This record gives sequence, C-alpha cells and structure tokens, in this order.
Amino acid sequence: MNTGLRTYLGKYRDLLFYRVLLESKTDTRQFYFGLSWWVIEPLVNLAMMYLVFGVIMQRGGPGFVGFLLVGFVIFRWIDGSVKKALQSFNAARSIITQIRLANWLFPVADMLASSLRFLVILLLLIVFCVWYSGQFGSAYLALPLILGLNMAFIIGLGLTLALIPPFIPDSRKIIDNVFTLLFFASGIFYDISKLSPEIAGYLYLNPIASFITSYRLIMLENQLPTWDLLRWPSLCTVLLLVSSALAYRRFSPHLARALLR
Repeated sequence: MNTGLRTYLGKYRDLLFYRVLLESKTDTRQFYFGLSWWVIEPLVNLAMMYLVFGVIMQRGGPGFVGFLLVGFVIFRWIDGSVKKALQSFNAARSIITQIRLANWLFPVADMLASSLRFLVILLLLIVFCVWYSGQFGSAYLALPLILGLNMAFIIGLGLTLALIPPFIPDSRKIIDNVFTLLFFASGIFYDISKLSPEIAGYLYLNPIASFITSYRLIMLENQLPTWDLLRWPSLCTVLLLVSSALAYRRFSPHLARALLR
C-alpha cells in the first residue's frame, strides 16, 4: 500500500470506526432487549425454521433443515447489508449536504454494522451446523477466507448500488425486485448441483449462489470449496470494487445536490 493511500485511509479510519459503533448502538436502542436482541432474534428464527421444516413439515429429506438455514442466513446477510447501504445516503442527508466528507464512509459503515450483527448469527449457525451435521473439521479453516471475500463482494455491490437512488429515486424499487429474483435464483430451497449442467451454469452466474454453496460445503459436509466455484465471485468482487471507486470519483461531487432535489 503506497503512502498516499495509507494516509487517505488513516484519515477516515477513526471516523469509520465511530460511525459503525454509532449505527450498532442505534440498532440496539430501537428494541427493548437492546444488544441481547442480536442473539434472541436469530435464535427465534432458527428455532422456528427448524420446527416448521424439520419437525412439522419434514420437508426435503435428511439434512434439508441445515441446508435451508445456511442458505437463508447467508442470503439475509448479503440482502440486509446491501439494502442498508441503499438507505445510507438518505439517512445521512443532513451531514452530506453540510459537511464535505468521503461519501463512501456512510454506506460502508452501514454495511459493516449490519455485518457485525451477522457475526453473532453466524456463530449460532456454526454451533447449530456442528450439532446438526455432527462434523467439525479442517474445512472450517477456509471459512475466514470465504467470509472475507464475501464481505468484499458486499461492500463492492453495496457501494455501487447505493449511489444510484439519490440520482434515480425509482431505482430503489427495481433493486428490491432484483433481490427478490436473486432470492429464488440462489439455491436457498434447492440444490443447484442436482440440476442439469446448463441450468446450473446459468444459476451460478449469480455470485450469491456460489457463496451459499461454499458455506454449505464447509459447514455441512466438511469439504473445501473449489477454485472453480469461487473464480466467478472473485472476479465479480474485483469488478465491483473497481467500478465503485470510479463511480464515486465521478459522481460524489454531485451527490449533495442530488439529495437536495
């Protein structure tokens, strides 16, 4: 990392940290149980899904409940973080229109705060998967790498999409509908690998599907994801980060004026 970039990031490091802390505190203060709600909510969700699909409906055969939970939790992390970023500029309108700051700080802080909450859910999910699958092996060593790549993908995607609504307000509805489509195209309720190679190839053009499959391999089967599975998500992540950097350089000077319209 060159000196200029290090100085630039160091300039905003503390501000980013306190912004994430503020967003996390704001999130917990909205609920009576405060921080404990971060644990209570995912426990209730996991318990309800296990009860409905595993006990009452008995759907999908052996292993389906764990299969479903991993897909559902990972998609909710990506979906929730990106949609949090979509709201960030509007929520910080009074700051952006009065103070000159690096605009990327706001969506990144919101996505990091959302991901901090996800880490609590992830720990609970890991405990459940170890109990449910009876496996805990060396494949888990790859989990931090997958999480890091996934986080970089979320930041790249969230930064890119967050810049659109201030200039095109109706785009928020389009983005919401696209994520609804991605929910059904990510293999949350079905195993993409069991589909025909042609259909599976199209579905894996959605990087979220590859991420979900990677987590399932690690957490349910104690297997390492292959590079073939992660090549496309890695390329998408790089493209999103580069495109977002170029977009913010181009449109950041006009963001305050767009928010005042």
